[in-house]
Amino acid sequence: MYKKKHIIVTAAIILLAITLAVNLTTFILSLKDEDTVDYLETAGKFKYVIYSLIHVGISVTGLLIILGVMSVHEFKKSRELEISHEKLEYLVEHDHLTKLPNRLKFRNIFDKIAASGKDFSLILFDIDDFKNINDNNSHACGDEVLRVISTRLLFLSVNGVFFASRFGGDEFLILYTSGSLTEDSEDLAKIKKVFDVPIVFDDKKIKVQASIGIVNSVPGEKIL
Repeated sequence: MYKKKHIIVTAAIILLAITLAVNLTTFILSLKDEDTVDYLETAGKFKYVIYSLIHVGISVTGLLIILGVMSVHEFKKSRELEISHEKLEYLVEHDHLTKLPNRLKFRNIFDKIAASGKDFSLILFDIDDFKNINDNNSHACGDEVLRVISTRLLFLSVNGVFFASRFGGDEFLILYTSGSLTEDSEDLAKIKKVFDVPIVFDDKKIKVQASIGIVNSVPGEKIL
């Protein structure tokens, strides 16, 4: 379909270009014609010039319109391809359930931070008794728990200090980019607060807890 449209637009441009060339050629040659010179002397050079320029102007206008339409169409198609690429990239790098970045995205971010030489921390946690949450309630409840925890982590990541990802199953991995964390760190306390408020599912409050481990970067040593 696109190929047919492109052929039609190209043909129209060529036709208008030919028309414009013919009009200009005719106008230039007519100025050398004796009959035309006589006409100009009787009818007035001004009217004839205006008449000829109108023909040329119509051709030029038509050509510009088609070129403009073609440019808009090409820009729209280019933008659609760009959006499609962005959507595909998002799907490849994010978990479909939680919308958190996945392992692939995390690895790309981690490699950049590690190569920069800056101090950082990795926080790995998994939800305690997650299997029981699924078994005693439902898998839909388990999915809701994962989604809510992930939403809270995304909110926590807004300041750019934390980069949260879903590592797999009920495991989450957070990259802390503002130095090394300690057990009494205020920023670590922010992560723990993610589990303070129970999650409501089918009018039932689900209390969620997690086991958290911390690894701080050491110059010259590889963590992942």
